[in-house]
Parts: sequence; structure tokens; C-alpha cells
Amino acid sequence: RAYSNAWYGKMLTTSQNIHYPGVPYSTGLLFKGSSVAAIFRLDAGVYTFLLYGPYVGSRCDLNLYLLDLSGRPLAVSANDSGKPELIILSLGKPTTVLTVVANEEATSSGDGEGIILVAKTIVPPDELELSISNPIFQDCVLIRLPSSSGGMLSIKVDGGSGEMSIYRFTTNKDRMSYDPFMPGGCQRTVFNGSTNIDYWVMRGDNMVLLTVKARMETHIRVKCAFSEELKVSTGLYERDIAVATAILVTAVMVLMVLKEKLVKPRG
Repeated sequence: RAYSNAWYGKMLTTSQNIHYPGVPYSTGLLFKGSSVAAIFRLDAGVYTFLLYGPYVGSRCDLNLYLLDLSGRPLAVSANDSGKPELIILSLGKPTTVLTVVANEEATSSGDGEGIILVAKTIVPPDELELSISNPIFQDCVLIRLPSSSGGMLSIKVDGGSGEMSIYRFTTNKDRMSYDPFMPGGCQRTVFNGSTNIDYWVMRGDNMVLLTVKARMETHIRVKCAFSEELKVSTGLYERDIAVATAILVTAVMVLMVLKEKLVKPRG
């Protein structure tokens, strides 16, 4: 397992307990009726808060709560047991968000562990700016695709230099390979200045995750567009086959008539 059994943020900023977008944090094993909290200090923008991981598909009921530092609820995601949780939050200004994961006493049937990921979010066609800075010199973008039909995701990076990793990302229990500290199962590209990247999205997938790393503080702009896979209509095929069959039958009948006239005995 690549994920720690405690919040990564405690290793990076023990005194402040601040966590970072784009880093997957393990909740550790949560006993029924227990909870764990983490603080995210976020810039203005649209963010997706995802709770997924080993508990998905089990009878454990982990739910996700977002609050401000005064304890005022901002949003809640409470699906059935064993289901991933997702919250999309639009922030008009820099905001500190308290994230709480709870193993619900009333509805859960056992202990469970989850993974929480917070990421800036866009839906193609769109663009956004990333500011990569100390202490981890990386950032993350979750691209929510407009359809799950598959197709080509086109990404353009302008400004700065670094490395971009593109992950096929789902919240299914059997697909949790994303970890920015141990890259694997991804398409990696080095960018410098203006760089164009094409990534083929498999049919059925509806999320793609980008991570950007740099060696120094830098600002980049990421643009993305999505072209759906060409669909062939079954109805058109059936119509074409019917037309072709009718033409073939007509041609055969004409040939039979001509043949009959040619072989017909005289007088």
C-alpha cells in the first residue's frame, strides 16, 4: 500500500496539521462510531472532495462532512454503505475547510478505511491556473468528463517547466493506484513552455486526474478539451443493409428477366 496509515499532512506540517490538495490521505482504520478530521487551506476555485478506498463495496458506512472552522456545515455526502462519497464545492475566496470522515454508528456494519482526495476541478472545455510552490512543489487537477463514451482528451500547458502525470481515475475498490509520491500506471510527460498532450480516455471512465510537479515555484495555465469517440448508429446500419438488400434483389430480378428473354426460343 502506498498510502500512510495516518494523514500525510502530519508528516509535512505537524504543528499546523494542514493538508494539501492532490495528496491522497488515508483515514486509517475507523471503528464503528468513530471519526477523523483534517484541515485543508484552499485557494478560490472549484474543488472536488472524494472519499473512496478499501471500504467501497463493504458494509461499512463512511460519510463525508465539510465544515468551516467555526463548525458551520458547508456540505455533506452520505450515500449508502460501501458507496464512495463526492462533494463539489465552489469557493469564491481562499477558505480553510475542515473535512470530517465518520464511520456512522447507526448505519455501519463494521470497521473500515477510506482514502480522501481533494482536487481542483474542471469540466472540458475549460482552463485554470496552477501555482506550484513550497513545501511539496506539486498540484493536482481532477478533470470530470462531460460523457463516459470515451474519446480524446487534449491538454495544453503554458508557462513554466516540470512534469505532468495523467491517471485513469475511478473510485472503484479495485482501482486505487493513484499516489503522487509513487507514480505508476500513468502517462508521464515533461513540459517546458507551451506543450500539447493527447490522452485517450477509455469508454466508461468519467474522471481523469492530472498531477503537476516542478523543482521550483512556478505558475502554469492548463487548458483541456474533449472529443467524444465517434459513434456509429445501429439504426443507420440497419437502414443501409435494408437498402442494399433491396437493390440486390432488384438486380437479381432484372438479370433473371434478361436471361429469360435471351434464352427464349424463336417462333
